[in-house]
Amino acid sequence: MTDFTVDELRRAVEGDELVLMFHPQVDMRTGRAVAAEAGLRWHHPKLGLLHALAFVDAVPLAGLADAYMVWILRSAARELARWNAAGVGIEHVSVNTWPENLGRDLADHAVAAAVEARLDPSALEIELTPVARLDGATIDCVKRLRRGKVRVALDEFGDGELRLGALRDVTVDVIKVPMTYVRDSQGPFADAVIRSAVEMAHAVGALVVAEGVETIAMRDRVLRLGCDIGQGYLWSRVVASDDVKRAVDAIVIDGSTL
Repeated sequence: MTDFTVDELRRAVEGDELVLMFHPQVDMRTGRAVAAEAGLRWHHPKLGLLHALAFVDAVPLAGLADAYMVWILRSAARELARWNAAGVGIEHVSVNTWPENLGRDLADHAVAAAVEARLDPSALEIELTPVARLDGATIDCVKRLRRGKVRVALDEFGDGELRLGALRDVTVDVIKVPMTYVRDSQGPFADAVIRSAVEMAHAVGALVVAEGVETIAMRDRVLRLGCDIGQGYLWSRVVASDDVKRAVDAIVIDGSTL
């Protein structure tokens, strides 16, 4: 991994070097795209377009997690408003956080970004990463987000610190099942994890997103297990904001047996 200086990282967020890419999420029972996950990229002046994995670990170390999150929230809200004006049926955009973001200001930043773009705060969704600890500060942050009408997702269900017990302390709108289980690489255990996610989510009125759906067979399997939303190459690649409408319009409702 390349080491980046604080000056480089600050220049990226303060200048015009960051960009968001988007991955549509599809209601698997209707075949309609209803949401999109935002992914961060960096147009580095010397290294070219960098995936977030190349630099995200350096952001909090540089003390810039909040600055980056504000930029992401404002950019995601602005792009969603632009899609709405173009008639794209995306209802909300989800963004990933750093654990360092899970403080008192996150809800205020998210609500402000939505209001600035003339959107309802529910148009933004904050994903809690599996490495985040569900301590008092995080629980308070989640409660603030929900009071502000900002959506909350529990990412990569079954991995890291945020497991089933998390739902005893906070209420979320979405539970996301990672592709490890969607691809059925762990046999009956994978089915058990997905069923647990579905049971817990539906019990509290949340939806389940299956990530990494690449084939009709995968889609049919997670549907039978109770998942609601699918995200993966079966429907669309990760695309630039200008290509979201084209990607959404190209999604075809398949008639395979559910």
